Amino acid sequence: MGAGRHGAGHNRHLAARSEAEDHGAGGETAMAQAHLSFALSLADLLRAQDELDLVDRLLSHLSLRSSKMTARIAVLIRDAGFAADVPARATERLDTEGA
Repeated sequence: MGAGRHGAGHNRHLAARSEAEDHGAGGETAMAQAHLSFALSLADLLRAQDELDLVDRLLSHLSLRSSKMTARIAVLIRDAGFAADVPARATERLDTEGA
């Protein structure tokens, strides 16, 4: 997969988020943002943090368990190469969420 293909995926998530925002669909906006955060956690660590902060704000007012889990997995992916405690955090979060 080349960089262009990754960029196209991010653009699709951005377009989905924008469309949901235009229609006032808060849940759909948060879900698209969670997917964008996940994708960027794999490809662009610097930008991922801003997108993760946004998804946290969007999800704070909603009860979308699957999107919250997607966002938490994105944080783990972002930190995987840098934080020694990632395996323990992953287990803790899964246990806490009951997934």
